[in-house]
This record gives sequence, C-alpha cells and structure tokens, in this order.
Amino acid sequence: MSMLSRELKGIERKISSAIPHAHSADTRANMYAAREQMQFYREQKDEYNKQAAKLSDQKAVETKKLHEKQIRTLRSHYKKRSGLMSSSTGDTPNETLG
Repeated sequence: MSMLSRELKGIERKISSAIPHAHSADTRANMYAAREQMQFYREQKDEYNKQAAKLSDQKAVETKKLHEKQIRTLRSHYKKRSGLMSSSTGDTPNETLG
C-alpha cells in the first residue's frame, strides 16, 4: 500500500468510529433474524393449515354420519306399513275389524 492509501484509510477509520453506522455484521445478523422469524411463521402457518384441514375433514365425516342417520330414521318413520292390523292414519289398529 502506498503512503497516501494508508493515510486515507486511517482518516476513514477515525471518521467511521466517530459517526454511528451499521456494520455489515449487524446487517447480516438482522437479516438472519428476520429470515428465521419468517421461516418460523411459515412453519406455524403450515401446521395450522394442516390442523384446520384435518378438523374440517373430521367435521365433514361427522356431518355425513348424522345426515345418513337422519335419512334412515325418516325412511323408517315414513315406511309404508302393510298388513291386517295397520291403518292408513297412523300406528293404531283398525277398529272396524272384528
């Protein structure tokens, strides 16, 4: 290095020590911290989405079971009854017989 270069570098160091500024190491540390926080956020969001999808699937299965049960109940309730003792108005036996 030439003498002029060394003198200018010395002056630059003195000025940089007097003026507060962000060092590249600090900038990198902040960048890594922000990147780590974003990665953590993405992981948490993915986990939440997986759990939400799992719960919605379970809810859909339970709803389907409930609807099937209701349909079976309605079918058995409205099933046309046949036979000698059945009446067309309800579950009571026909009183006109015998």
